[in-house]
Amino acid sequence: MLLKDTLLVGDTLRQHAQKYPTKEAIIFEDKRMTYGEYNERVNRLANGLMGLGLKKGDKVSILLSNKPEYMDAYFAIHKTGFVAVPINYNLKADEIQYIVNNSESKALITSVEFLERVEPVMKQFEQVKHYILLGNEKCPNMIPYEELLARSSTAEPEVELKEADHNLIMYTSGTTGFPKGAVRSHRANTLLYMYSCIEFGFTEEDKIISVGPLYHGGPCFFNHMHLYIGATVLIREKFDAADTLRTIGEEKITTAFFVPTMYNMMMQLPKKELDSYDVSSMRVLTSGAAPLHTKTKEWILDYFKNANLSEVYGATETGICTNLKHRDQRRKLRCVGQPIFGYEMTLLDEEGKPAPHGEPGILYATGPCMLDGYYKNPRATDDNSRGKWFTVGDVLRMDEEGYYYVVDRKSDMVISGGVNIYPVEIDNVIMAHPKVVDCAVIGVPDEKWGESLKAIVVLKDGETCTEQEIMDHCKDRLASYKKPKSVDFVAELPRNPSGKILKRVLREQYWRDQESRVS
Repeated sequence: MLLKDTLLVGDTLRQHAQKYPTKEAIIFEDKRMTYGEYNERVNRLANGLMGLGLKKGDKVSILLSNKPEYMDAYFAIHKTGFVAVPINYNLKADEIQYIVNNSESKALITSVEFLERVEPVMKQFEQVKHYILLGNEKCPNMIPYEELLARSSTAEPEVELKEADHNLIMYTSGTTGFPKGAVRSHRANTLLYMYSCIEFGFTEEDKIISVGPLYHGGPCFFNHMHLYIGATVLIREKFDAADTLRTIGEEKITTAFFVPTMYNMMMQLPKKELDSYDVSSMRVLTSGAAPLHTKTKEWILDYFKNANLSEVYGATETGICTNLKHRDQRRKLRCVGQPIFGYEMTLLDEEGKPAPHGEPGILYATGPCMLDGYYKNPRATDDNSRGKWFTVGDVLRMDEEGYYYVVDRKSDMVISGGVNIYPVEIDNVIMAHPKVVDCAVIGVPDEKWGESLKAIVVLKDGETCTEQEIMDHCKDRLASYKKPKSVDFVAELPRNPSGKILKRVLREQYWRDQESRVS
């Protein structure tokens, strides 16, 4: 029989190494690797991991900042049948411990910069047997990354893989304090990359600049799209507006995925500096995580004159669901577009009935790139599913032309700088302060970040407290991006008859006069 499983993420790297052995695949600082060189490097890591005794289906956690080794790890895992578990590098030690244990990871790939968070909880890792460490420092019971590669074969790993095999578990922030692991298969991911290349028109001639964190779905998926099609990926360790624009000109970058905050930072550079950069090579720009402000969108369209702009809506669970294409950008404001190639969407009310035309409803999507479910959490999977349809709880509306608009966010999530933040954990930390009796953390308008975190606090009778005291209390208890940027003190918080805090009411006073509203 000639038919076989061909929708395997790792296969494309081998194919491109054969087809384009001298074509640049990865660029990072002064390192430039061809597809031939990169495929051999990935094979060394894959064979090295298998040599440790890891087997198909084993989970491998990745705790790294942006660097080529992140993509090494992804593709080595793709080729061996392991399952990648990328970890947000901003998390605290106990949060890292939860993901490593919940995913049942057997190995952890990390670097020296994260040892101060990893070492205190290593003894609590329940199943990790192997630690692979990047950097010059040597640590007991940890295998130096480059030593593992040096002693391993460049041959293609021999593992029988199926399209339905799990390939990736990405942990999404949890509304109850515990993140959920979205399980994705080879088939779902490969089709995501294939369909996206069709939707956005990516080709093997493209070169993307990658500046977002590679633990995050957006940057991770867009890098994979380009390597899937045989293009070149230039990785930056972090985003810097001036460096990004300078690099676009120097490297003749053709595509990019940025969140609105990144566009805002570029836009705020002095006009003389902006005029000095050559961005004429840019042909495809994508924006995600939140709708663009009209002012920002107009700047993008005027500054990147040769580029087509797409605004997308999606989630780790669903992949990219909608796209507002370039031709509609000036006539459809605060809009996320129409379903992309291969997807269907519907809006339902709380009872699962179709929402009235033009009225908000919970968005349910179906398509070829959906998750298999939440890892070890069938209840959450069932709660978010209705037959073939799946939702992450976002509320949208559809206009008369079939274009979608985000009305509300799942639960009380805040999007700051493109990062999803659920305030419940922050609420709990502040509530532990001895002077606090009640608290609610919400997102308020922020010109730079889109939203920033504000804590609204009720003190115990007779107590006095300052904003700085609350800030100091949060300092060592929360990851930096979860710390409130401001604090207001009030006499009481609004609640409904069942006692639930009405965060919608709290947000109203801060968003009332904003072009973009979170209701």
